[in-house]
Amino acid sequence: MPLSRFHRKIGHLGGKAVPPERRTHWTKGKRRNDPGPEWPALRRQLRALLRPRAFATPGQPSRRGLARRLKVSDRSVRRWLAGEDWPARPSAAQLAAWLRRLERQR
Repeated sequence: MPLSRFHRKIGHLGGKAVPPERRTHWTKGKRRNDPGPEWPALRRQLRALLRPRAFATPGQPSRRGLARRLKVSDRSVRRWLAGEDWPARPSAAQLAAWLRRLERQR
């Protein structure tokens, strides 16, 4: 059965896999952001500051509060702290500014 003009246009290959260079989705497991040279130091500071909830003290910054401030999900912050992923450059810049403000307050 010949492919319609529509299917030829969108790259449908009659049930065959679409070559990777023609795919429009992000490959599973591929990271979207470059970590940048400052990320390892930021991650160490965050891990020291954002202790697990069981050991947190009142008034201490939380992962959830940080996620709200950066407008990202809690899961994103957990992945960053675990080393599974890293933030985009704008979020990393916001993190650095937030950490500097916290250091000045202490």
